[in-house]
Amino acid sequence: MHYLPQGHRAETRATSDLRPGLRSVAVDQASVEAAPAVLVVAAEPSRLSQRYGARANLYADLEVGHATQNMLLQAVTLGLVAVTVGAVDGAPAARKLGLPHGQTVVYLIPVGFAA
Repeated sequence: MHYLPQGHRAETRATSDLRPGLRSVAVDQASVEAAPAVLVVAAEPSRLSQRYGARANLYADLEVGHATQNMLLQAVTLGLVAVTVGAVDGAPAARKLGLPHGQTVVYLIPVGFAA
């Protein structure tokens, strides 16, 4: 699923299991493939560059961190476990996911149930 901020909705982007391919761009971390769900946090710093110039990447990274923290907190609230995977090759991951040009993957968040 791909979140669309306009209209606060989601669209189906793929019907096949993308987790094995994501594992391959995440330093072969097993949790990426094993988790029942993987949240993908991506950014498009170029959207901020006109307003913030050279600080666009910094601000995008800060916002990604804030959003990711909220996702982790919500997972705990729901009785789930989640972990951030920041060792991701962002551009290849974005291509595997079919993300729009200019977006790069910053974090993968495998989510599941405690063992």
